[in-house]
Amino acid sequence: MALRTARTWGEFARSLPEGEWGELLERLEEAPDAAAPFDADEVPGHADGDYPTWLAASMVDIIPTDVVTKYGSRLDSVLNGEAVELPWAQAEEIAADLRRLGHRVELRTDLDLS
Repeated sequence: MALRTARTWGEFARSLPEGEWGELLERLEEAPDAAAPFDADEVPGHADGDYPTWLAASMVDIIPTDVVTKYGSRLDSVLNGEAVELPWAQAEEIAADLRRLGHRVELRTDLDLS
């Protein structure tokens, strides 16, 4: 969401999850001025579709195979490799199974997944 709504680099940096800004700074040639106008295409990888990380690909290493098999599937993307597809309609059940397996799960309905 911040990629679309931030007006300055400072506003963008403050909206990121903990640790994300530091990782981006390592990829930038120089740190932008916090008051400078923000342009999402200046974020390394954004214009190429490589930032932010594709959540479905991130889940490959996070969601246990048993849960993926029960609710969804693994798929292969031509450009981005393996990914996990899970149905949003079963989010509560998936979260409950993950909790039973000892994972800490927090459902977020405010995410912009478009």
